[in-house]
Amino acid sequence: MSVQDKIDFTNVEGDSTGHSITVYALSTCGFCRRAISYLRDRKLAFRYVNIDQLEPEIKAELRAELRERHQRSLIFPFLVVDGDKSTTGFVKEKWDELLA
Repeated sequence: MSVQDKIDFTNVEGDSTGHSITVYALSTCGFCRRAISYLRDRKLAFRYVNIDQLEPEIKAELRAELRERHQRSLIFPFLVVDGDKSTTGFVKEKWDELLA
């Protein structure tokens, strides 16, 4: 079982882009709030989780899985598109490119 299966993601209804969109965020992060607002404003369907609100064991497993799978540092927000494309931080142009 993947650590993803142990997480209760918040699902946001919206239009499908043909992509699966997942955001890993921190509840205290202003950039994370802007990124989630950006997706909501575009009326896109996505899911997200504030990892600072997870149980410590789950959080540690998730951090390790994200680092290993995406070969990048954990900077938030952490956007994953279709399970394999990812970017860190919120740079609107980069998010536009991945979600096109």
